Amino acid sequence: MPDSKTYTGGCHCGQVRFECTGDLAMVTACNCSICTKKGLHFTFLDPKSFQLRAGEENLKEYLFNKHAIHHQLCVDCGVDVFARGKKPDGSVGTGQVGDEFVGINRRDGQEWKGLVEIVEREEQKAFTFITGGSALNFVQWGYRLEPDGAGTKLTQHWELRNLSPIMIENGDEEVQRRRRNALDSIEKTLPAIKAAAEAS
Repeated sequence: MPDSKTYTGGCHCGQVRFECTGDLAMVTACNCSICTKKGLHFTFLDPKSFQLRAGEENLKEYLFNKHAIHHQLCVDCGVDVFARGKKPDGSVGTGQVGDEFVGINRRDGQEWKGLVEIVEREEQKAFTFITGGSALNFVQWGYRLEPDGAGTKLTQHWELRNLSPIMIENGDEEVQRRRRNALDSIEKTLPAIKAAAEAS
């Protein structure tokens, strides 16, 4: 399995350049409205492990919804180079256990948002988060990585823990719809993560 490495990257035109240290074993294929349109994959980094090497004057910030994620775009080529996030208390998020962020999902013409809390992060082994945070504990999503011969086996799981108000209101039909949506998301997310890992 991969270890923490130093990577360099930047925008398409080359005006913005960065260097970071991290482990790409934990890459996420986000299904929020903007990441879906752009096909973005991301990983969390401690801010101390990220250095902007060039092009700060070329960056324009893009915010949407609750302004939880500060997307940094190159003003010349338009590439979404990186993003900065903050926790609800205003401190910078690091992607560690206890961090919270707003998840934005879009499916079948509907969009919904929810608080998400990271509850497990073990480098090269596991990453788990709960929608509704620990307080409401609606659904747990998680990833497990295991050695598999010369490669790595990635398993994703989804567990309904408590019914949300909309599930209670709409009954079993809504619960089953959410289960189907989760399975569909898993079938799309795992190949996307595999492709991102193999491209790194």
